[in-house]
Amino acid sequence: MPRTTSLNRFGDEYEQALLRADLVLSSGQSEYSIQFDTPNIAMSMRGRMYAYFKAIRQSTDRPDLAGLCSRMSLRRAGCALVFFREENALDRERLRKALGLAPGFNDTGASTGVVAPQSSHTDALEQLKRIRSNKK
Repeated sequence: MPRTTSLNRFGDEYEQALLRADLVLSSGQSEYSIQFDTPNIAMSMRGRMYAYFKAIRQSTDRPDLAGLCSRMSLRRAGCALVFFREENALDRERLRKALGLAPGFNDTGASTGVVAPQSSHTDALEQLKRIRSNKK
């Protein structure tokens, strides 16, 4: 039988873990980790934290927490449970690098088409335009 995802099934410790992770990530750190005794405990806690995230999203009681967990991901590294922002996920970083996109290239969310990456050619062209406009 699947576990319930009712928010009241999780203790205040889960909220504290989420709030601490958000505080550290908001301060500019790329990761926040919690150390456990064994890798198995860390993996189990990863699953429980994702269940907590799901319970938050399904509940209407804590919209403040729903915003926090919607941008956060988890992974296990040895005995640690590591919190990180979704935009720092390895797959997204690899795609940005392969496409030549800078982190936060679409921060406004207004992109409706292809975002052309900057290249040394476009940088030089922009510099030439600035030089020419200054000569006038």
